[in-house]
Amino acid sequence: MTERPATEIPAWASLTGFDGLAPILPGGRQAPRPPKAAVELVEHAIAAGWKTALEWGEDSAGEPFLSVQLAIAEPYHYFRLCWHSRGQLARVDPAEEFTRDVSAARLRLFSKLLTTRGAGAPAADAPSVTAIRQIIAAHPATAFPSTPTTEGGTP
Repeated sequence: MTERPATEIPAWASLTGFDGLAPILPGGRQAPRPPKAAVELVEHAIAAGWKTALEWGEDSAGEPFLSVQLAIAEPYHYFRLCWHSRGQLARVDPAEEFTRDVSAARLRLFSKLLTTRGAGAPAADAPSVTAIRQIIAAHPATAFPSTPTTEGGTP
């Protein structure tokens, strides 16, 4: 599997939030309920005009995780957070890892990364979810004109 650069917003980025995220894991099983903190963070980012990207995944043991990406171009901020069920599910026969019911698994914040220097820059540990919400509130996205403007600000 090819790893994406930590700062790249993938093509599946959307502004639909959790309404557009199918509650199905890549293997076809029912996904767990998204954590309240993730839902509220994504809704807050969308309301502020940030780009969001959401993706369900499964690790090599079949345990589900939710990847959330938030980004804004000016000033550049890119957050990548992961909520994971790692270590909460009972171990099963490897043949059953991808068939067991995981819909009741509880996801916990597992990792959070931040990049503020543009695409390709190294990522660092991000602040708390509360601090991320404050950064989003302090930097709402502005509407970009679809046509060039003159010096006076009108097309």
